[in-house]
Amino acid sequence: MPLLPLLITVILLVLVILYITRPLFTNQPDTQPLSTNDETALKQAAYQAILERIRELDFEFGLGKMNAQEHGEQRARLVQEAAEVLRELKSVNSTPGSA
Repeated sequence: MPLLPLLITVILLVLVILYITRPLFTNQPDTQPLSTNDETALKQAAYQAILERIRELDFEFGLGKMNAQEHGEQRARLVQEAAEVLRELKSVNSTPGSA
């Protein structure tokens, strides 16, 4: 009689393991290519994040946590990043077929 519960447990364990490892053996990619709207939203979020980092940098400089040279170098780098993202954002929005 104790053999039946053991057999049921082993079968359930095998089924659970197969269910959990199934994504490892499928060839279908989980991600779809980004649409123009998704790409635009990501670029806008990246741009806003860079602007927020510039604000934080300016705030820390105002508190005296860094010297003028460090502030200037970091701010210039962030402004350049923001300009690149903005340029990419404009190119995504100006592509033909964008809604």
